[in-house]
Amino acid sequence: MRIIGRVMLLVLLPLVLGCCARGGEDRRLEEALQFAGDNRAQLERVLTHYAGDSLKLRAARYLIENMPGHYSYADTDSVVSYSCQVAELCVRMKGCRYEQLRDSINACAARCGIQQVGKVFDSRVVTADYLIRNIDDAFRCWRQGRWARHLSFEEFCEWLLPYKTCELQLLDDWRTRMRGFQCQGLEQLEWCDQYAHSALKAAQVVNANLREFMDPDHAANIEFQNIRVEDAVRLPMGNCDFYVLLATTLLRSQGIPVVEDFTPHWAYRDKGHSWNVVLTNEGREVPFTGICTQPGEEHKPDEKMPKAYRSTYAQNQEIRRLNRREKFVPRFFRNVFMRDVTSHYVRCCDVTLPVRARHGSYVYLAVFDTKGWAPVAYAEVKRGKATFRDMGRDVLYIPLRYRSDGSREILGLPFVLGHDGSVRRVGTCARGAEQVTAHRRFPALDYVYEVMCRIEGGELQASNSTDSASYHTLATITDGHAYGREFLVPDTVPAYRYWRYKQDRPLTHCNMAEMQFFERGTGKRLSGSVIGTEGSFREYGYRRESVFDGDVLTFFDAPFHRYGWVGMDFGRPVSVGRIYYVFRGDGNTIEPGGIYQLYCWKDKGWTLMDTRRAEHPWLKFSHMSPHGLYLLRDRTRGNDVRPFTCENGRQVWW
Repeated sequence: MRIIGRVMLLVLLPLVLGCCARGGEDRRLEEALQFAGDNRAQLERVLTHYAGDSLKLRAARYLIENMPGHYSYADTDSVVSYSCQVAELCVRMKGCRYEQLRDSINACAARCGIQQVGKVFDSRVVTADYLIRNIDDAFRCWRQGRWARHLSFEEFCEWLLPYKTCELQLLDDWRTRMRGFQCQGLEQLEWCDQYAHSALKAAQVVNANLREFMDPDHAANIEFQNIRVEDAVRLPMGNCDFYVLLATTLLRSQGIPVVEDFTPHWAYRDKGHSWNVVLTNEGREVPFTGICTQPGEEHKPDEKMPKAYRSTYAQNQEIRRLNRREKFVPRFFRNVFMRDVTSHYVRCCDVTLPVRARHGSYVYLAVFDTKGWAPVAYAEVKRGKATFRDMGRDVLYIPLRYRSDGSREILGLPFVLGHDGSVRRVGTCARGAEQVTAHRRFPALDYVYEVMCRIEGGELQASNSTDSASYHTLATITDGHAYGREFLVPDTVPAYRYWRYKQDRPLTHCNMAEMQFFERGTGKRLSGSVIGTEGSFREYGYRRESVFDGDVLTFFDAPFHRYGWVGMDFGRPVSVGRIYYVFRGDGNTIEPGGIYQLYCWKDKGWTLMDTRRAEHPWLKFSHMSPHGLYLLRDRTRGNDVRPFTCENGRQVWW
């Protein structure tokens, strides 16, 4: 009897579980239909239409079940009118500065009242005809097209089927209307057996065409980007989100399986980033930034990511449960249309922390942001512990939770999740025996490095004649650096009338942000007449006068890529004892005369340790601790700041 009972249990259990699963799906479908309100009949008509096609019926159910929460503009006429005017402005103002075009488009949006246009849930306005056309067309791309035949049904639902690629996208027939746009070269792929059905190669071809057609630039960005696709492609500028969404829409219209991934916040700087992913025929996910970079190129290989997520059409049931249980949820996690893909990009590990929070409640891990700590991961508290899955390594985190009124509570010390998965808590001690020399208040990142090398080989020179051959070289700069420096002129150097910086190396444009000359003996700052190469690169206005305007964010950009120079004529020979200079950069160096405040992490917040005025392009701090966590703020100008720890007298940025 026991054997018979066990056999019956094995037979019935899958049936029971299947019924439960089907019951859950039916419940979700009914909830979605109820959510549609008066538009329920339209959704039911779609289900009836596909009653005889089980696979398309599954696709229809997928769209309808996950539709609650997706939304669009309520007044499409105003949006279409605005969209048309944007296209007209792009044509009429072609060749204008991007900032001018941006301001004109934003003014147009204000006149059209786009900010006041209401929003409406898709479930309550979408028509049966629109959904049916979208489903049929998506299936044609999948089954009859050349680039998506390798997709499973589940992959098809995520990578190709959705009737929109972002919220507030117009519910129009973008898929059929944009098919064939910038697709030259796709037909030729059929000539090669290897590429005849290659989703990767197709994405490369179309993306390259779009890149050449649009010539993307990140110089400016309009406020309201959700316009018709055919009008959006006329915009000559945008941010990564704009280009990625546009690429997703255009590539999917060609039947190429593409999704959007993003990191909510970099580990090393404020803000985040988004990018595209194409699913190859071999099942590999290849990232690229749509229209800007190509699939197969290295994509942000040296950026540290705490978390990466995928934008999805389907609801994330775990995040839905988080939103149902918690009275307050931070803005980022109110979006239920995303799922964690961190493990696709970086080495990661789980982190389990003891927390003092109610069982069943949720806590978060956050990374540093200039405006505060930004939550990037969540976990449910179980028996006094919270386990955060797939966290990026070599990143500084802090655990926190949110009270019902939205206020934040720090739950423990900040910690560094090491390369080996270890947890090293910092901020345990503010004072120690370390002496640290600070040259910057923010790390030198890639965009600084791109120009940093231009100073190498530059020369500091002086002369009493305007003849270039008569200049004496006092020093040659032998390295690139992202902070200000002082050159102490040897006592043996006589007085000269003309002092300058000269750079003969190619592709350097004699870049220099700031120079100051100080009289020997008195230390008085000397003033004179600006001399040097006239003009600026492409006449952008970065002239030689920028080197002496007191602003480290302006710089000289010579019109010629080599043999440029900039300096000062003092009208008479002067004895210079010290030269201060700052090369072109991001303005986050220590500046003489600036007022700086050193903060340390103590208890559950930042505490002021020291305030001082910089006398040199560096600050020396004593009594620092290798176990401390610090911030250096510039009270004179600028907001960029990053926390750092101390190691062998140097700043280690987080």
